[in-house]
Amino acid sequence: RFLSRVPLGNELNFLLQQHVTRSLPASDSDFRRRVSYGQRHIDWVTQVGLPVHDGVFFEFGAGRDLTGPLTFYACGVQRQIVVDLSRLVKPTLVSGAVAQFQRFGEELQTPRVPQHTVSGSHQFATGNLRRHYGIEYLAPADARKTRLPANSIACITSTHTMEHISPSDIAAILNECRRILTPNGVMSFQIDYQDHYSYFDPSISAYNFLSFSEEEWNSYSPATHYQNRLRHRDYMELFDRTALKVVRVECKDGDDRDLSTVAAIRLDEKFQEYTISELAVRSCHVLLVKTNHNSTHLPA
Repeated sequence: RFLSRVPLGNELNFLLQQHVTRSLPASDSDFRRRVSYGQRHIDWVTQVGLPVHDGVFFEFGAGRDLTGPLTFYACGVQRQIVVDLSRLVKPTLVSGAVAQFQRFGEELQTPRVPQHTVSGSHQFATGNLRRHYGIEYLAPADARKTRLPANSIACITSTHTMEHISPSDIAAILNECRRILTPNGVMSFQIDYQDHYSYFDPSISAYNFLSFSEEEWNSYSPATHYQNRLRHRDYMELFDRTALKVVRVECKDGDDRDLSTVAAIRLDEKFQEYTISELAVRSCHVLLVKTNHNSTHLPA
């Protein structure tokens, strides 16, 4: 909460991530995992016939080291537009990710390997990203109103970002994505439904946040670490209301132990209308296309 309210809170949070939690720069195992997420996006969109060498990719929520966009480049994507709500990217971290690609290039088996570092000022670094990798990094930028031309983006991706966006803003972003996507384009979203505090607090489960009322949860979900707690069913309804058609979806459902864990939680009334199985879904990857509705701004 403190970091969400003070000036330069993002910078302070970055220093804590570097020197206290040591989550940045990414470890080799974290790097490989993030690359696998990007490769999975590429696999899915190519399987439905989208040529990655043609057209523009758009990603919202790229993070500090741009491992995802660099993975897309390594897989053959020629041009990308990448946006963040605030300026999160760190040139030193991007250069570190490039070095990891070079170390693990043979293991990753990508068509090409990033070669150019991008250290220096933000302006210098973003210029090098554009020049060497075809990545246009825009921040601060609002994914709800991109100002990009209609029907100009071939593929839209998001990796573990949507769970950090409010439901009303997700609806606005989806409407904008629908507007800028080409008629034959696709959207590939990976979403994490788990309580993110459980990643570093072993005393709680991935479903711990289901026990809190909305008012209680607001005190634990500040802007710097916001989690919307939407379940898989909620996202499917959002996609439907935004005139997006699901063409492929794979979920990581809860196992028997997860179902028992959820059943033992004293659920807040907000979640009591869901089945145990619905609440226990841990994550999903979904591929979407536009339907034939004429309106690009359908009600959320």
